[in-house]
Amino acid sequence: MNIYTAEDRTPYTYIITHIPTGTRYYGSRYCQYCQPDDLWTKYFTSSRNVHNLIKQDGRNAFTISIRRTFTTVAECRSWESRFLHKINARVNKQWINAHNGGSNFYNTSTASDITRKRMSRARLGVPKSDSMKQNAMWYYELKFENGNIEYIKGKVNVLQRLGRKDWETIRVCIQKNNGFIPRVKAIIRRMPRSFIP
Repeated sequence: MNIYTAEDRTPYTYIITHIPTGTRYYGSRYCQYCQPDDLWTKYFTSSRNVHNLIKQDGRNAFTISIRRTFTTVAECRSWESRFLHKINARVNKQWINAHNGGSNFYNTSTASDITRKRMSRARLGVPKSDSMKQNAMWYYELKFENGNIEYIKGKVNVLQRLGRKDWETIRVCIQKNNGFIPRVKAIIRRMPRSFIP
């Protein structure tokens, strides 16, 4: 029986070392039903560079290490991004990573009509999780740097939290009907359940 740290998965970060060169790759995995045991048995990273090295030298030319497990996907992604920024993996020759993570790496573009239809068919008949239902119930108040205030309902993907309990200055990626507002600096708070804009 699978035991997950999150509802239906165990998000985790890992390091893979290419033995012949000593270069390393830092990654994360957080897809549904994933577990750390998948690494190097079912999952071999999403990196083309790592895949090319596997073709060249084989799987045995690497050592693997699970670094940390998490209770949420957001925490896992944030940890990976902070680590990659810390080592500046994008330009650091000791690391195979070609990026520093964050919203520039994760896909925040609007899905095409074909992709949306495919996703809709895949979800057909699948009940929503309690967390998804709960996220959809809340309104959030966003106060932008230019003074504009906007209310949104549903999911807010917090990329970086910088501090207070009720109001938080954050970088947010807000999912809306017309797409995303990427990397906007705003002040946000969750409104009471009784709130109607």
